[in-house]
Amino acid sequence: MRTVSTIFRSTILAAAIALSCGVAAAQDLTIRNNLIWDAAGAPNIGLEYPLAKHMSLGANVGFKPWPRFLFWDTEYVQNTKHWKHLVIAPEFRYYFDQVYDGLFAGADFIYTHYNVGNVRFPFGLYPDVVDHRVQGDFFGAGIFVGYSWWLGDHWRIEAEAGVGAGLAAYDKFECAHCGTRLGEESKLALIPKLGLNIAYNVLPRHEWVELVSGIDTVQIIRPLLMVAQVKEIAPERTSARDIAGKDHWVTPIENYRTIDEIINAPAGSDSIRYVHFPLDSITLFKDFADNSPVLDEILDVSRRIIADDRDSLALIQIVGLASVEGNWKHNKWLGEGRAAALKQYIVDELGIEESQVEAQGRGEAWPWFRNQISALVPDGGSGITGDGASWLLDLIDNEPDPEAREKKMKANRKLYRALKEDILKDQRNSGYVHIYFKTKPDLVAQELTAINALIQDHRYSDAVKAYESNAEYMDRVKKDAEAANAYGIALFGAAVELEQIDTLQAGQALEILHEADKMGSDCARGNIDAAQEFLRKYNEYMEQKRSQEALRQEMENDAKAAKKNKKNRK
Repeated sequence: MRTVSTIFRSTILAAAIALSCGVAAAQDLTIRNNLIWDAAGAPNIGLEYPLAKHMSLGANVGFKPWPRFLFWDTEYVQNTKHWKHLVIAPEFRYYFDQVYDGLFAGADFIYTHYNVGNVRFPFGLYPDVVDHRVQGDFFGAGIFVGYSWWLGDHWRIEAEAGVGAGLAAYDKFECAHCGTRLGEESKLALIPKLGLNIAYNVLPRHEWVELVSGIDTVQIIRPLLMVAQVKEIAPERTSARDIAGKDHWVTPIENYRTIDEIINAPAGSDSIRYVHFPLDSITLFKDFADNSPVLDEILDVSRRIIADDRDSLALIQIVGLASVEGNWKHNKWLGEGRAAALKQYIVDELGIEESQVEAQGRGEAWPWFRNQISALVPDGGSGITGDGASWLLDLIDNEPDPEAREKKMKANRKLYRALKEDILKDQRNSGYVHIYFKTKPDLVAQELTAINALIQDHRYSDAVKAYESNAEYMDRVKKDAEAANAYGIALFGAAVELEQIDTLQAGQALEILHEADKMGSDCARGNIDAAQEFLRKYNEYMEQKRSQEALRQEMENDAKAAKKNKKNRK
């Protein structure tokens, strides 16, 4: 026989669990809308509330206060049908798996007030409303079956079908919109039930756990795994991409610019690499001016790109130029010769094909010179006033003959002296050197980004298997912060899926997330905080579950003891 102390402890424990879970159950409401009723022009809403693991109560309400199909059909000529109604249908459902999941069957009570005329229903149902208008009430009950599919954590879709029967009592009128009342009628009627419902659950999808206390059934909600944050895995940095991030004269071939675009670019828009030539010469000397470090840099960058098997040297672009001083035709020859000399040097040193070098001589560098002068307006600089720079721009833009343009510029002696000392000295060179590269697509990054979709679909075990199936994937986890973050989340989610949250795998997942955070992942810190909050809730859930199981076991033992005592008394 149960002692007073045992009964008291069991009662207090059951009450505490019921109180803590009752609030959650009260929030476990679903709101739904029948799309088939919507298609018939009848707004509706349904509510459903769980009673236990397999049972729920609900109600559906449909209200159509306007007579035509759509409320804006105000004229009879638009739609001669007349249909208004109010439907109230409380219902009971039994789910064979658990509430809101899978196959269900149910019964409902139906009340309808209707005012319908000139409507032809399918299968010859309700013939009185084809040529007459009827207004009255229907009282009945029905049965139905259906199926519920989860679309996500909160959204579901339901399909259901059934039939109802009851008494219809109504007044019958001569025509759809007006006419003489013909009398009262009442008869038994059948009502088909069809539903395609879109449903929203206030609480996310969860597992039901029952505690049979002899009086009541209570619910424990297993916490839902947090929404993980993952990010697209960026292509791995290559030698060329590292260089391009620092030097704008090295760029992907997708950013190719024509030579016309280059020499007309605004001053200072590129990191220009000058290779100088002696005055009136097309012979390239490495030890002339500061050519040595510039040529070494061009060759070093090119070799690094060639050496990286993820990159390829697409094109080296050279523009040969000469100063705007001197004979125009001679300067054109100088520009072409200087471009050819630098091209040959690069081809010989790198051992590349001539087709990989684009070299053009453009003679006098007037477009480049103009851009340099334009940058001095209106404040001046390099020994040139703002007014002097404006005068030069006007001269360049309005004097088409380059020789006449040069003559007028030299006539302004003070201005010309300043130009020679600063700007013109840099134009005795091969001009502009630009390196373009190609990078192979990073297939590993693309494939890992695709695996992220498994994580976002909560298919964590599948994501873990995908990661661990490829050594290159796991190697990227060690080097890439976002790959490490994604793999850590997949491991953590898989542990939750398999109810192994206290295992080594879960601890390893958190370690990997912390490492991803140290590596600079944008998402890892938020995932760590969310995982720790989940663990707190999960531990509370497991404690409640253990308490329920302890109470269940105690009650079963008491029941067995009572049965044994009763047998012994006999």
